[in-house]
Amino acid sequence: MEISAENDANCVALAEKWKGSAKEETDFLCLTIGTGIGGAIYLNDALYRGRRNQSGEFGHMFSEHVTSDSAENHKFNKTATLAVIRQKYAECMNIPFQNVSGEQIFEAYDQGEEVASLLVSDLYSGLAMNILNLYYVFALPTFYIGGGITSRKTFINELKQRILEIDPAFCAVIRSTSFGNQSGMIGAVYHHIASRKTLELI
Repeated sequence: MEISAENDANCVALAEKWKGSAKEETDFLCLTIGTGIGGAIYLNDALYRGRRNQSGEFGHMFSEHVTSDSAENHKFNKTATLAVIRQKYAECMNIPFQNVSGEQIFEAYDQGEEVASLLVSDLYSGLAMNILNLYYVFALPTFYIGGGITSRKTFINELKQRILEIDPAFCAVIRSTSFGNQSGMIGAVYHHIASRKTLELI
């Protein structure tokens, strides 16, 4: 039995290029939003891997000024993820973290609950700011966003709205990935086949 391995966010990008909306694109970025932030860079019709295969680690970007002894707390992974707002919501509402889901927070947000509204607003602002930073570094035409949060039908439009509120000059396309939580597995299949060259890729 042959085994191959690839970064999960890279697999999302490979799935998008192989069978998704990026079939005809040569340059795009992927972000995956979950307990942390994953990323992949597709340039000149190939994954860009960088030194030691470390490119696309967007979650390790500093997204705010470091004001504490723990620099990690000021990285994208710690400022704009579902895990972050779940933790803050649990603390504000005095309930166990494990009893709080992202879906619950967004339902409360839709109902106008004050705590949920503040946290979701902060989440959108954090995501928007970091996407804008990536946009001005790479100047790529399309961003694909993956992760369970994209199952919210209004998520992409709400994110676009926040981006444009911050910077109306933003003109890239924002799309959700084509295969939801299956993207990583589809991309992993592509990687395995391509790395072994055992089948013709269609």
